[in-house]
Amino acid sequence: MLDIAAVSGLSVAIGLWAAYALGLNLGLGPLSQHMIDHIALLVVAAPVAAWLLRTKLPAVSRRGFVLIVALHIGLIWTWHLPPVLHAAQGGHTLHVAMCVSLFAVGVAFWHAIIGLGRDRWQAVAALLLTGKLFCLFAALLVFSPRVLYAGLAHAHHADPGAMTGIADQQMAGVIMLAICPLAYVATGIFIAARWILDIERASPQPALRAASLRSGN
Repeated sequence: MLDIAAVSGLSVAIGLWAAYALGLNLGLGPLSQHMIDHIALLVVAAPVAAWLLRTKLPAVSRRGFVLIVALHIGLIWTWHLPPVLHAAQGGHTLHVAMCVSLFAVGVAFWHAIIGLGRDRWQAVAALLLTGKLFCLFAALLVFSPRVLYAGLAHAHHADPGAMTGIADQQMAGVIMLAICPLAYVATGIFIAARWILDIERASPQPALRAASLRSGN
């Protein structure tokens, strides 16, 4: 249990450092910085923790994998509904609950992806689905003609010089389009490539197959 807590703390620290480095001197608004913070939790801290804890956490069944993927997607969308996010940014307890729950479900998601073994097609499908849904959410932020998160700057105590309103919302969407789908889709492509290589290694060499056919004749 101590190992899990230590690894989780280290992973979150790495994620927060990544968020700070990405947002440094960019004049980001509250929603843009929020997206960077959550991206750091979900695509930096969570996979790092899942990898370091891969031998400590229990294996995930096929049914459990489906539930984790659904919970991962559902929790992200729920926390980012405008009234829910506004409430979370305005209250310390709810904000901590949001970050902890997203990190926990992120670790569970990446642990399930890492531990699938032979059922890697499920991992590829889950990563592509998650990446597509993130693209959809990002597109809503970029192309919406109105501000979806009105009042977020006041709840978040944004820097007066930071971008706000529709510009902040569009920047948040662009950040998501640039990082989130790339991370999930790139991981899916990597897993698919490894899967194909393993299949090729497991199959007989062409020369051996030809020799076998000749000997059969």
